Amino acid sequence: MVPITILKPTLGINYANTLRLWNLADRKIISTITIPNGGGIQDVKFIPGNKESAALATAVGTGEVWVIYPFRTNKDGSQGTAELLYYLGDNAVDKRAIYSDITDDGKWAYFTITTGNHIAVLDISDLDNPKRLDDPDEKQPIIGPHYVKISPDKKNLLVTGYFVQAGDISILNTPGDYKGHWIDINDDGSLSFNRTIDFESIFTDTRGGARPHSSVIFDLTDPENPKYY
Repeated sequence: MVPITILKPTLGINYANTLRLWNLADRKIISTITIPNGGGIQDVKFIPGNKESAALATAVGTGEVWVIYPFRTNKDGSQGTAELLYYLGDNAVDKRAIYSDITDDGKWAYFTITTGNHIAVLDISDLDNPKRLDDPDEKQPIIGPHYVKISPDKKNLLVTGYFVQAGDISILNTPGDYKGHWIDINDDGSLSFNRTIDFESIFTDTRGGARPHSSVIFDLTDPENPKYY
């Protein structure tokens, strides 16, 4: 199997609706995969352990999650196909940013609908029959969820609630709560909101507040051999 990668080109604030399938050996584009009708592709992640090296792509504007099969061929014989996996509902339509993360067993996928103030959860263990694990009508205690990271033990979800807010100098301003949310993952993959870190209040005196935008997780159990996830 030839090593490949999938890249999403972007132009300014307008996201492109295409994905580039590359051959890493000679750094040549194999094909261009187009997602129809969307306002752009926000995030692409390979599904760990998938036998076809399938990846998930989130479509901004339409509120959809697509499956990219890099080794399948379409009707004209070109390599790489895209299939609609799931429509996240009206609250995900015309919303800015839908980031994602997938558990390392390829079973659960989490999506932050930033300006919809919601985190969606899908059971993707069967891509032909995805199941929604959250209530799309639930009012979750989070504003502007953006970057999302699953803890190595799959027991927690780290979400930072801030996207873009730069006042008059910015062409895009979205609400955010400026918190780090450490959310419990239940045994069935659903979420339990119960712990947050309010960066605005903690750092007000010394730094004028803090607005976390993204996050990384390190395992420091062995300080001499830290592991990055």
